[in-house]
Amino acid sequence: MHGIVILLLISALVLYFAERKSLFALGLIPSMRGVGEIAGAFLFVAALCTAVQLIEAFVASAEIRRNQTASNEIIQMFWWDFRSVLTEELVFRGALLIILINRIGIQRAILISASAFGVYHWFSFGIFGNVIPMIFVFIGTGLMGYGFALSFARTQTIWMPTALHLGW
Repeated sequence: MHGIVILLLISALVLYFAERKSLFALGLIPSMRGVGEIAGAFLFVAALCTAVQLIEAFVASAEIRRNQTASNEIIQMFWWDFRSVLTEELVFRGALLIILINRIGIQRAILISASAFGVYHWFSFGIFGNVIPMIFVFIGTGLMGYGFALSFARTQTIWMPTALHLGW
């Protein structure tokens, strides 16, 4: 949580000195309509991810069983996922994306954000140096990063890409 607070402080400083904007440029307070759209996006992507997991299990002839001990840990796991997703969103779809959009345009800014997101996952997945996995991860996470950045550019709120990312 300390990392998120530090990222918000850095974002506030960067936004102020580079664009003369406040932290609210991240769309921290969406409209009521926006809240519904964000919740809908989260639920849609979570359902899509669940369907993908079930299809993969079916294709692999995997047995699906309920984990009896996980119920106590689900909130902790969700909280951990939320913090890691929000951290990535602040880095890749936060102040720097706003500055890039204003300086070089939406399409190029989104491509840079998506590419950086793809490269970042080489290291977070621990595959740097393994060319074939690096290509697949770059394409997969880069495309997701493109969608997340586009959703930020279109909705002007950090919560939309956060919901999409967390839903997955």
